[in-house]
Amino acid sequence: MRIAIDARGVKPKLQGVGRHVLNLLLGLSSRESDLEFLVFYNNPLARKLVDRSGGPYRGRFQWIKAISHPGTLIERVEIPWLLKIHNASLFHDVANLGFRTGNVPRVVTVHELATLRFDAHPKIQRIKRSLRGARLVISVSQSLAEEIEGSFSIPRPKIRVISNAIDPWYTERVTDKEVRAMRDRFQLRGKYFLCVTADRPSKNLALVQKLAETWQGADEWVFTIPGVDTGRLRHFDVVEDVWLRPLYTASNALIVPSLYEGFSLPPVEALAAGNIPVVSDIPPHREMLGEVLPNELFFDPKSVEALQRSLQIVAEGGEPLHASVIEKFRAVRDRYSFIETAQHIQSVYREALRG
Repeated sequence: MRIAIDARGVKPKLQGVGRHVLNLLLGLSSRESDLEFLVFYNNPLARKLVDRSGGPYRGRFQWIKAISHPGTLIERVEIPWLLKIHNASLFHDVANLGFRTGNVPRVVTVHELATLRFDAHPKIQRIKRSLRGARLVISVSQSLAEEIEGSFSIPRPKIRVISNAIDPWYTERVTDKEVRAMRDRFQLRGKYFLCVTADRPSKNLALVQKLAETWQGADEWVFTIPGVDTGRLRHFDVVEDVWLRPLYTASNALIVPSLYEGFSLPPVEALAAGNIPVVSDIPPHREMLGEVLPNELFFDPKSVEALQRSLQIVAEGGEPLHASVIEKFRAVRDRYSFIETAQHIQSVYREALRG
């Protein structure tokens, strides 16, 4: 059986879906399987990283160069054509793009449904068509699965919940040399808070900006988003992993102010790197981190004062709080392993192939 995976979202500066797909490929290359994998790509990064990983089963991948990019009109012709000529048995639509795949059945992964809440003209019919046409739907969290069921009347037995995964590289110790190089690279002196996010309404960046304007401490504020430095705000563009890991490790805390998430990878990455996040009090964060973080580190995403209190609790808690949180995370860390995630997704492939 040949499973086609859409890896066209994997680009040099990894974010979101691209990161998810790369971790899936790395996991699939590390476990024995009776399946073969067709990988559609248009940037060589995914192939290079998988080849370098040394995964013993990467030889099962057939890499197929695509012309189209995700979300373009040409993909609606090219992808079904590639599926047909390469005799694909199943297509994994990793980003719920919703285009038709001819006679090839689909598994669809949904990462979020922010469009329903924040877009002026959400593409509801396209999403509904995509989900109802899939044999199985993968949701990255339980709370998102409930949203899929309620918003689109997708039967709950059709939905499988599989969390996103983190690269185990984040769990390796960051050296003092790496931290010094990072500080020199970004001209960071002294203490700072970190916010790894995108500039979209659902991410609620304005809350952190408001707090930064009134902050009385000696800390700097660091964001991995495009922009111009203003006062205590420091704006970076998308940061490569080689810098992101020491940024996580050396920060006072990671701030995740989102109004909405399907699954939030940065707090898990920060915990893996040995640091504490403070997160908005929304269902996916409670689902992911309720066993790990004390209640005081969940804050009202509409309150500047609530965010400031959470940050002060991190500062006052010191090493005992830090040690307690990291110990609790280690107890649940394996649920975010990309090898385990890939194994669960393979099970979904086999179930979908049985019809």
